[in-house]
Amino acid sequence: MAQLGFAEPHDEATAGRLRAAHPTSPPRGELDDELRTHGLLTAGARGPLGELWAAAPAALAQRLPAPRGGERIAPISTVSDRAARAIVAEVAATWGSAAEVYVGDRVPGLVTLISHPRPLFIFDRTLLIEPADGLRYLVGWALEALRGGYAPLLALGARARAELVTTLGELVGDELERSAPVRDLARALPPRAAERLAAIAGRGLELDVDAWLDDMAACARRAGLVACGSLAAASEMIARLAGEPPAVDDEVAAVVGLRVPGPDLVRYYLSDEFHQLRRELGAR
Repeated sequence: MAQLGFAEPHDEATAGRLRAAHPTSPPRGELDDELRTHGLLTAGARGPLGELWAAAPAALAQRLPAPRGGERIAPISTVSDRAARAIVAEVAATWGSAAEVYVGDRVPGLVTLISHPRPLFIFDRTLLIEPADGLRYLVGWALEALRGGYAPLLALGARARAELVTTLGELVGDELERSAPVRDLARALPPRAAERLAAIAGRGLELDVDAWLDDMAACARRAGLVACGSLAAASEMIARLAGEPPAVDDEVAAVVGLRVPGPDLVRYYLSDEFHQLRRELGAR
């Protein structure tokens, strides 16, 4: 309840004493493919659409808007904040990430993720002052999306999302009902993706593309939570990236309406899979 912001003052005091007596530590191990698949990914990411996207992320994302990086971009190695540099390095080691990390000014949406031709993670310089757990959430969230090849899906506006839903719906539907651009896209898929598409279309599945997009976003949020171990920090950073105003003390509407990070993340935080994965990675 303290993590969700609903605890009474005496419960907050108890939680504070418990945290002091049992300090946490971040993950230090490496997240291999098996741990990631069974301990982190959602059902949608492991399902037919997830498999199809993983087989050809660059080809499928070619129609999405190109991301913009911001101004005065510089490598993370050039910032003076040693703690921030250490957090980025620690989380990158856990995720086995080779992504290049930069900071900049006026970064659109505070974060820009570029998957191809090489993975780039650019975040706004103002985020350097966020608490350590919030920064760990941010880096875990970003590097997971880059590792999974679905980073372009996290920045979709309403129009781009609707267009992608239509495109993927046609792609995995009846071949005879595809529009000319979608037929061209299907023909341009690499062999592995074409095989996955044929298997999906041949089964006549009714696939909910909207729900799948939500599932992919949930994977990145789970990764951020694994990296930081704090539902409260995750909630604050989710709100920050969404452009929501800071929470106000004792403002119930802020907690209930804005700060709760979604049922999937709460369920994941309370699940055996989350805690087992953190233990496997050496976190407390």
